[in-house]
Amino acid sequence: ETALEFYADANVEDYIQLPWTSITTIGANVSGKRVSRHFEIWTDKGKFLFASKDSGKILKIAREHIGNDKVVRLPTLLQKIAGIFKKKK
Repeated sequence: ETALEFYADANVEDYIQLPWTSITTIGANVSGKRVSRHFEIWTDKGKFLFASKDSGKILKIAREHIGNDKVVRLPTLLQKIAGIFKKKK
């Protein structure tokens, strides 16, 4: 496996391949043990947003290819809002 591939549900011919070597970070929101459907992938070409019911499995596979340090927890919406108010003080 040299790349992460995502296919559109509506049309499997509509897909994107992201080579593992180009991925710098993958992140998702985690609440307790639940991983959000939505996750973000940063590459040397930019940021991509994806949604999958199997996002937890995808992140585990990503760890095997790019390492633990590149798979991160993203702040939740509440954490982002709390951060905004902390900065204003």
